[in-house]
Amino acid sequence: MLGQYRVLNEILIFAVGVAITSYVALSFSGVKDIIGLVSTTDKLDNTANNILNAIVRASEANSSLVIEIPETISEKAYMIRVLDGNGGACDKGDDCFLNLSTTDVSIAKQLFNISQNYNIKGDVHSTARFLTISSDKSTEQIVLGRA
Repeated sequence: MLGQYRVLNEILIFAVGVAITSYVALSFSGVKDIIGLVSTTDKLDNTANNILNAIVRASEANSSLVIEIPETISEKAYMIRVLDGNGGACDKGDDCFLNLSTTDVSIAKQLFNISQNYNIKGDVHSTARFLTISSDKSTEQIVLGRA
């Protein structure tokens, strides 16, 4: 009878150990997912700032800039779009936003005061690797495209 209690005690201790190990593994998995989303958002934000700076430089005169963009962010391809606040075309006078989106994260940055003078359009997939930003004062247009 004494041997049965000892075996039962060992089995319960083993079960508690397995439960604690499972809890720790699941907790770290959740933390990893959260850190991955934060990292992706931060990298998208940095890329958007670089593109915004290039758009501002291109808007000063008739010009064409080519900038290199990362093909993937956190091993995910992403889309670059210029849209107005309603998700439509960014026409002159509209509040325009530069949208970068992956399968699970999306950010939008406003283009301040540039849309007052230009129609801005562009829809580029990140696998292009190079982004061309062209401005033309005569047609009052800025275009984002593949290089």
